[in-house]
Amino acid sequence: MRSAFTAVGYRTAIAVCGGLALVAGCGDTSPTPLAPTPLPGAEVQGLSLACAANVSRQSLGGGPVQVQYGVPTVQGGLAPVTTECSLASGSSFPIGTTQVTCTGRDELQPTARCSLTVSVAPISSIVAFGDSLTAGVTSSVIPTSVQLEPNRSYPARLSELLAQRYGGQAARVTNSGVGGERAAQAVSRFQSELGRLQPDVVLLMEGTNDLSPTSLSPGALGAAAIETMVRSARERGVAPILATIPPQRTGRDTESMVIPYNDLIRQIAIRQNVPLVDVHQTISVGQCIGAGSLVLSCLGDDDLHPTAEGFALIAEAFFNRLVDIYDASPGGP
Repeated sequence: MRSAFTAVGYRTAIAVCGGLALVAGCGDTSPTPLAPTPLPGAEVQGLSLACAANVSRQSLGGGPVQVQYGVPTVQGGLAPVTTECSLASGSSFPIGTTQVTCTGRDELQPTARCSLTVSVAPISSIVAFGDSLTAGVTSSVIPTSVQLEPNRSYPARLSELLAQRYGGQAARVTNSGVGGERAAQAVSRFQSELGRLQPDVVLLMEGTNDLSPTSLSPGALGAAAIETMVRSARERGVAPILATIPPQRTGRDTESMVIPYNDLIRQIAIRQNVPLVDVHQTISVGQCIGAGSLVLSCLGDDDLHPTAEGFALIAEAFFNRLVDIYDASPGGP
């Protein structure tokens, strides 16, 4: 009886266990419960945002300009992180100081903010510094004559071009050319003029009088002085624009020195990272009759000084460069 009961009891226990297995399993066969998944925020560094440096720009005509600035730097947060600024890089900014606020959001939806300022100032004063080629000494072809005509100088013509484009907002152009001056001797005058006139931009074309056939390194001292002037302008917060000197006709004793000197000026422009106006290129291969042969209608019979036509071309070259640099207005060049 006991063995039969035991067998029956054993079979009953198996049946009961089998039934329970359908629900939750029996004994050691029960599944182990999984630990709860932690929230991502517990393992993610807090989101922070750092804006790019403040930006300063100048406006040639006094109107709004398009300004580019760097994207904010993101740290921490749960990817993906999106950023948005109150005024996007490349937007049009008016004269004055504008604060730009940038906001970052990550997958957890917290936000971080940073800000930068964009300052736009009008260019109100431009100084053209140089020798007789700036002062406006012209050389007529027929009849042969050399005379000072400031009203036909490239600074005077540049002023007219700016007025035509910008009207009452045009920058004032001051002619600071002195005939016969050498660049090597002009550094102190240059510094004095910047202090006196307080320009926003200085146009620098000088060195023709520094070319001498008797020098062991023609133009080297003049080029060194030009580089000193560039540094001096920047120290005063004035933006310099360099220019090569015009060509001379074959036969002049300094004509062969013009190209090597201009190469020195180009090297300064690269080394100092300043804009360059290639006046030599403008006159030698431009719109002048006889371009490329040095039988140039833009040079008078002294084979050196430009005619009124030559000065107009030089002014146009400076004007186009100024517009390229400072007129980044919507719909502009």
